[in-house]
Amino acid sequence: MINWKGLVDKTEMKQFLLLALPLLIGNLSQTGMGVVDTLVAGRAGADDLAAVALGFSVATPVTLACTGLLSILGPMIARLRGESRHGRIGHLMHNGVVLALMLSVLAMTVMFFLRPVLGWLADEAAVGRMAEDYLLAVMCGVPGVLCFCALRSLNEGFAMTRPAMIVGIAALLVNIPANYVLVFGYFGLPKLGGVGCGVATALINWLQLGVMLLLVWSHKKHAPHRRQMVAMRKPAWKTVGAISKLGFPLGVSLLCEVSFFSASTLVLAPLGKIVVGAHQVCINVSAMAFMLPLSVAVASSIRMAYFVGRKDLVRFDLLMRTSCVCMAVITTVLMTVLICFRVQIAELFQPGNASLIDVARVLLVLCALYQIPDSMQALCGGFLRGCHDTQVIFRVNMLCYWGVGLPLCYVLARTDWLVPAMGAAGAWTSFIVALSLTALLLVRRFMKTRRALFARIRGEEARMR
Repeated sequence: MINWKGLVDKTEMKQFLLLALPLLIGNLSQTGMGVVDTLVAGRAGADDLAAVALGFSVATPVTLACTGLLSILGPMIARLRGESRHGRIGHLMHNGVVLALMLSVLAMTVMFFLRPVLGWLADEAAVGRMAEDYLLAVMCGVPGVLCFCALRSLNEGFAMTRPAMIVGIAALLVNIPANYVLVFGYFGLPKLGGVGCGVATALINWLQLGVMLLLVWSHKKHAPHRRQMVAMRKPAWKTVGAISKLGFPLGVSLLCEVSFFSASTLVLAPLGKIVVGAHQVCINVSAMAFMLPLSVAVASSIRMAYFVGRKDLVRFDLLMRTSCVCMAVITTVLMTVLICFRVQIAELFQPGNASLIDVARVLLVLCALYQIPDSMQALCGGFLRGCHDTQVIFRVNMLCYWGVGLPLCYVLARTDWLVPAMGAAGAWTSFIVALSLTALLLVRRFMKTRRALFARIRGEEARMR
């Protein structure tokens, strides 16, 4: 019999859920836009689905690497609040937005010069051209999404997750009709096919930024920081450097993780559009499923940073146990749903395409197993961000995803070196192996970080006595 009273605290659970649930809804809405792209492109045709999959495999790692770097702003603001240094928040955000604009230029440049790669990798010339145009369209929305991410982090640092939820829901509701109109050419507009998904994404990114600006500007909690945030002055390069120093490992680690999954699409591209399409279906399902553990991890990082700032070790441990219990429940539910409804999930994306559904339903079983290590590594990554220990996440992800996962993906999917070539199933097997190794290393690191943090804080308290 589990002693739940010893594991979780009701007060902490309530505060944690109030923070995590809006995050979950907002993250699901954001990821839902990618799923809508896949659903609509799949109905437009197999070529459109494959083109969106290829373009998505380049755009997503580049964008998420930048948003990963900016995500450190939330824990930094939460820690400033815990330390009662509210006067530094506006200054930090001003330079955070400057950094977001700098990253936008970098990301757009990278996407522009990577466009020709898609034409080389596609098995058909028409698919390659469509993928290039899709990437060009998505590129135009990058400044919107990165500045939105910086403003969202400001709210998260204040434990305000509802604004991002409201924006996410509104964006998803607009994105669905926008995709259909642009892809199929309704209301007299040209029929853009898969490229229409990219145009809709860019438009929605700018819409999200506009709505978030209004929400931030009108909220009374941000009133003391507005003047510093919009001040016309030179960037404080020291502050930009401090954000970058903490955030860079997160951005690179997220790039390693997401580019590993995106590179798997490129590894599978020569196997044909049925395999690529089925793989993309599972990538989208996995991305949606990941929003649950990600929301728990982000909420944990914000709460943990706040308790570190307050030097409250008791609440720190209560939060840690509460987060672990939540994550265990979520992982069990996710695995059950993915296994029991794998055929129905596959049919949602391309109804009637029996070949694609046969491949996807097998991959979804592996996707279900993959939830265990994925949830573990996400939670430990959140704990480490809350402790501002980010360097190790970068090193672990680079080793596990690029040093182990990607070579294993190619070997299992395309060669007979270890076992007969497994195709897409080999790619998902490599995901499980890489994530399991990542989870084990991050758990080990967090336990070490926790011991060092507790020893430092107790030592400071002893000296003060």
